[in-house]
Amino acid sequence: MSRTIDSKWRCNAAAISGGTDPQQGRREDSSEHYAYIKDPDGNLIELVNHPLGLQDSEGRKVELTHDPRGMRWVQIPGFVEAETARAR
Repeated sequence: MSRTIDSKWRCNAAAISGGTDPQQGRREDSSEHYAYIKDPDGNLIELVNHPLGLQDSEGRKVELTHDPRGMRWVQIPGFVEAETARAR
C-alpha cells in the first residue's frame, strides 16, 4: 500500500483506510494509527502508533524501554549549562 501527500500536505484518500479524513486514519498493512499535525513553523509532523511493535533487520522483536519519569535524547555533557552561562 502506498501513501502520498500532495503539495497542500493532504493524504491521498484512496491510499488510506479508516475513513477519508486526510489528517488521520489507520493503515491496512500494519494497523498503525496516524495523524498529521503542523508545528508553529508550519512543518508537517506525522504521529504514528505502531501496535505490532518493532523488529530488527533479522525480524526479531525488539522490546522498547519505559521509564515512568520520562526519557529524553542524550545531550552533550555540560552544553546547556555552558550556553546558559555564556548568555548571562
